[in-house]
Amino acid sequence: MLSPQEQRQLLDAMRAVRHRAAQALAAAGNASQAVAFVGVLHENVDAVVAASEAVGPPPDCRPGCASCCHARVEVSDPEALRIAGHLHQLQESERLVFIERLRAKAAADGGHLPHGQPCAFLREGLCSIYAIRPSVCRKAHSLSAQACQSGAQEIPQDLGRVIRCEVLVAGTRDAYEGAGLPASRHELSAAVLAALRPAALDEWYQGKPLRASS
Repeated sequence: MLSPQEQRQLLDAMRAVRHRAAQALAAAGNASQAVAFVGVLHENVDAVVAASEAVGPPPDCRPGCASCCHARVEVSDPEALRIAGHLHQLQESERLVFIERLRAKAAADGGHLPHGQPCAFLREGLCSIYAIRPSVCRKAHSLSAQACQSGAQEIPQDLGRVIRCEVLVAGTRDAYEGAGLPASRHELSAAVLAALRPAALDEWYQGKPLRASS
């Protein structure tokens, strides 16, 4: 439980993030630049993660440990559009493979191990879009790989890391919404499929969400 002082500090930090993000979005000249700004959020989340790992406790996560990649993953509109932009740059044959995997995952209702279907972007135990993975994946961690693999309801985490990352995510989301740009959370596969539509980017920039939150 956070003390009243700690709560005020978090709110102040969130407002500061929102203010800086709002300034950057106001300077964005087009839809692509507005989407690209979510990369700044990802860089900041990565910095928080690195700082947290430097002082501990160390996460028990390793390459190839993909338990969390079988759970429901939520992304914001700009994150989904950023991923869709990456897919648009692929060869058509490779893009179609991803689209089929996205459709299968979206229809599977997410879920958790051992029955959850793997993320559409998981390849041989590794993330195939690691450089542009969403913030929820960047901050995800566990202090016990065994707990993840056993499907435990409670996964031990570094609470300080979680809170600091959420401040960044919430402040950035509020800045997007304040600029009239939808940034609510959607299931990853369905959101990326919606973002792949030819008109999706322009419609989002006009204030239309990719899809209803689920």
